[in-house]
Amino acid sequence: MNKKEKNEILNQNIKKAATVNIYAIIVLFISVISFILAFVLIAFVGIVSLAYFLPVAISTLITGILFKTIANYFDNTNVLLQYMVESDDKDEEKKIVEDQAMAKKIEKVVNNVLDFSDSDITEIPSEIYSGTNYEKIIISDKINSIDKLAFKNCNNLKSVVLSNSVEIIGNSIFKKCELLCDLEYKGTKKEFNNLLQNNPNFLNESNIKTVHCIDGDIII
Repeated sequence: MNKKEKNEILNQNIKKAATVNIYAIIVLFISVISFILAFVLIAFVGIVSLAYFLPVAISTLITGILFKTIANYFDNTNVLLQYMVESDDKDEEKKIVEDQAMAKKIEKVVNNVLDFSDSDITEIPSEIYSGTNYEKIIISDKINSIDKLAFKNCNNLKSVVLSNSVEIIGNSIFKKCELLCDLEYKGTKKEFNNLLQNNPNFLNESNIKTVHCIDGDIII
């Protein structure tokens, strides 16, 4: 079960628990009123009133307890799911920190240029360079995969060189990189069109308008 599915089940269970709790309160209220009426009417009608109101009071009490038990089950399940979701968040944060630590050991930064040419990594993880101040990024031939939002919010980024070795690119990798208006691609126009066809959302939410390929430009 992934994080999204856990969140969906959690939200559904919260709604169910709230609904069942309301039912439980209503039924228990009816039960209390029935008990009160049963014993009040003894003074006016006699013991015979118990024959009418006591069964109603007992049955509604049992129903109310049942509803409350079901609500408690949903509440307990929600606590477990919430713990699982929070654990996933912590694991995700830990992975990002570890990825960033790893990347710092293998990346090369000179004059605010992030260069992967001397790196042995083959994948750039999600959001790993989000919000950094690099002005240029060179993605070398060894890299074949870039995860979603890898370079989002890089406000100083003006130039990117993308190798034609990259085959898999996640969504919106250049999201809100306001100064990045064109992309240098180390492959042909046909290769880039194939890359875009296989990864149609990787330029979403970016300002890139032109891709400079080795055999000409492509207007996005």
